[in-house]
Amino acid sequence: MKVLLFALLYSSVTIAAETKAPKNERWNKLMTLVGQEMKILENAKRKGVEIKYRMLELHSEKVKLIHEKNNREFMEKSKTNPALARNKEGFFAETRAYYQVTKNFGLKILKENPVNHRKAEVMYAMALNSRDYGRDNITEQYLLQAIALVKDHKNSIRHHAETALADYYYNEKRFPEAITYYQRVIKNTEDDWMTKHLFNLSWCYLKNREFDKAIDTIKKSYYESKNPLYVNIKDQVLDNIGSFYVYAGRPLDGLEFYLDNEKDPVPYLIPMALKTSDKGHEKETKEILDAAQKVVDKNEFYQHQEELLHTYLDYYRHYNRFADHEKMSRNLVAYYKKAHQELADDKKSKFQIALKEDAIEKMRSVAGFLQVKLAKDVKKDESNYNEDELEIVLNYFSHLITLDPNRKVEYFYFRAETYYSVLQYKSAAPCYVEAVNEAKRVKHDELARKSLNSLLALTGQEVLDKDENKKYLIFAYSEHVGLWPRDEKSEMIYPKLFEIYREMQDDKKSTAVIRAYNKAYPEHLKEQQTFMTKILDQFIDKKNTERLTYWVAEFKTGFLSFSKDVIEKTEITLGNILFIQYQELAKKGERVAAIKGFESLYVHKLYPDKVKYQAAFFASMLNLELGETVKSYHWQALAYARMTEEEKLERRDEQMKMAERTYRLQDFNTSYKIADFLLKKFCSLKDDTQTRLYEIAVMTALVEEKAADAERIVSEYSKCLKRPEVRDQALAQIYSLHEKKGDFFGLRLFVKRHHVEPYITQYRFSLQKWFWEKTDINLKAHIQAEFKDLKHPETLAWLQEINLHKEAEKDMQDIRATVVWNKPQFDGEAFNKSLENYLLKLKNFKDRYQPLTQSTQVDLAILTTRLFSEVYSHIGQTIQGLRPAGMDAQTMNDFGNAMKQLSQQFLVAARQYDKNLEKALKEKETLAWGSRSIASVEKVENPVFSFFTGLTMDKSKE
Repeated sequence: MKVLLFALLYSSVTIAAETKAPKNERWNKLMTLVGQEMKILENAKRKGVEIKYRMLELHSEKVKLIHEKNNREFMEKSKTNPALARNKEGFFAETRAYYQVTKNFGLKILKENPVNHRKAEVMYAMALNSRDYGRDNITEQYLLQAIALVKDHKNSIRHHAETALADYYYNEKRFPEAITYYQRVIKNTEDDWMTKHLFNLSWCYLKNREFDKAIDTIKKSYYESKNPLYVNIKDQVLDNIGSFYVYAGRPLDGLEFYLDNEKDPVPYLIPMALKTSDKGHEKETKEILDAAQKVVDKNEFYQHQEELLHTYLDYYRHYNRFADHEKMSRNLVAYYKKAHQELADDKKSKFQIALKEDAIEKMRSVAGFLQVKLAKDVKKDESNYNEDELEIVLNYFSHLITLDPNRKVEYFYFRAETYYSVLQYKSAAPCYVEAVNEAKRVKHDELARKSLNSLLALTGQEVLDKDENKKYLIFAYSEHVGLWPRDEKSEMIYPKLFEIYREMQDDKKSTAVIRAYNKAYPEHLKEQQTFMTKILDQFIDKKNTERLTYWVAEFKTGFLSFSKDVIEKTEITLGNILFIQYQELAKKGERVAAIKGFESLYVHKLYPDKVKYQAAFFASMLNLELGETVKSYHWQALAYARMTEEEKLERRDEQMKMAERTYRLQDFNTSYKIADFLLKKFCSLKDDTQTRLYEIAVMTALVEEKAADAERIVSEYSKCLKRPEVRDQALAQIYSLHEKKGDFFGLRLFVKRHHVEPYITQYRFSLQKWFWEKTDINLKAHIQAEFKDLKHPETLAWLQEINLHKEAEKDMQDIRATVVWNKPQFDGEAFNKSLENYLLKLKNFKDRYQPLTQSTQVDLAILTTRLFSEVYSHIGQTIQGLRPAGMDAQTMNDFGNAMKQLSQQFLVAARQYDKNLEKALKEKETLAWGSRSIASVEKVENPVFSFFTGLTMDKSKE
């Protein structure tokens, strides 16, 4: 049995030590062990007093575990649902029930064994169970019976019972009875809890108003706590002994005790000072606080400084020493500044800031109290208030602004209200402004409204200087409409604020008010338009073109919904003001200066488009007058970008004239740009102006030899013409440019795009002309290929003629290379045969190539005629110069005369060809293509070869 009990106790200790194990697991193990041992004991056949007493202990242990479980459930559920705490008893029903089981078991033991050596212990156990788990109030009864049963005063059961009874009387506030039993208990010097019993006894003496005994007893508890034989409750003693001295009317003795016995007495001096103050010991309280401050300063116990300063505050507030309270508040603010810095530098610093919020509330409380007091004093008598108190209140707000910046707006407002309450309006006004600005910053709508309402009330009294009053009135009005644009009060403020600014000639702020008014109350448009008209009149009177310009632009965006007529009149007025001086310069001939003036108007950021376009247009015209065509075009383009569609149409004729003036100044590129742009813009009009622009564009492009640009004009803008023949004229001009430039590919592309007469026919003759006039071999090759590709009978014929002419040139070279006679011995028959063959070559040349001289290819006909002239001339000269070897003088003379006569036919023919050639060359420039031909050369008779028949040149045959 003893082994089992030891096991249970050991298990309990072990399980309790396992702090990491879940509470439920520990509880379940203990319940299991209790149950197991209870079952063993219940099965015992003979149950003596010892077993029964052990079973009572197990029942007591079990009721303790059940109570522990019930208490845990109560704590957990009441945290999640605080309302359940009102039904606390319901959570302990199981405890109460099992307590009753335990109690009945104890009573059963007493009944079955009325006389036994465990009776006192049973009663002691039942007394403790009743005290801790029951509601039957039998604790005192059983403890007294237990004490009566044990006669030995040194018996532990008697001692425990007396201790429990002393504690019982203490808790029941039956202090005399408690004193009796505690006096018995402390006689047992072997009790570890001697110090606790002394402490409880001292409280009993105190409650019994035996102050000296109370102090002596608690001091003894303090000193005995230093004895290692007893439980140390030194901290509890120190927390309470100060109160003992205060209750005894001996607070300074208490101060002496703490200073003598504790190295750091500050934590105990502070509560003792508060208690002393509560008891009305003003002087002694100050001594205690000053002593504590000395300890802090001497030992650098800065961990207590915050609480000590707070205690000073409480002390001064308790005795309404407001001046001292404010000074200490100032010290506290300084402390917090330093504390924050120290903590920022070192997180382990001794300085504390835990009570900062409490400090704020304490200062607010005193400031509020004094503020109300001041207001009441002024109500009684306007001049009867304490100025020192006013200064204190204002200082508090300064401290609070530093200490509590998140609520700075409140303190600004309270400060302003304080000044207002004592009729110091001049000081109140700027404070209200400060409050409004801070309220805006932190978005505190309520205080912003309160501050503005107060400021409006103040200005309404007109108690300030006139200018000052206006300044604060403007501020209040402006801020009110700014914060609450659409508000019953703001609706009345807008017109008033506008009039103030208008009278001040402050147009920027006046118009800003109009804009805000319109945004918040568009339904008051007529009134707002009237306001704006007044401001415009001011601008006109002052010739303030910058502001007029700005508002014209705003009106155009729809602001205030002014009519188009009103806007145009305003623009005209603006233009008249702006242009007059520069127009005068232009009239005087100072065009450069005028141009600069107009340019400056254009680049001004604020002027409206109408003014800018007119300025740019005037600059363009003046530049053109100076011959600066590029600059003129630049400013014309800038002007155009600012014009309305209506204005562009109005200026079209002027721009056309500017295009004409530009090309007359030899700037064809710029003239082309103007014409091109206007053609595109106004194509649909199809009038004479468009026709003229079309002609200018084509003409200027061709002058610059930009055929592609000219053709683009024809392609894109011919639809803009009223008279189609203008297009034909333009195309003819473009064709002529291609032909003039010798642009084979350009001309071929042109003809492909415009494959109609006269360009189809003209194209063939242009190619033919290029072929004979140009020297570029590649070009000639392209033309021959094109002749072939055209597949026209005429070009194919020309191609054949060209090839035939090439053969003629070869044959001519052959004739030139032919030698009529070069043998050393003259043979008449052989000579005649050779001469005949030579002249037959001429005949063949003529028969084959004579048609070329009548070709429609004028150049080919001319070249062929030249060939014939050269051939005939060569043959004539060759025959005339024949001098065969081996002839005598007479024969040679006769031969020479005969050859001269023969050669004349050829030379005459050659001269005739030359005449025809000269005539053809003269006609070439005047004859139209297709009608050019070379006149037929008169036929040259074949020579008479029979002249030398029978004539021999061979001397041997003579």
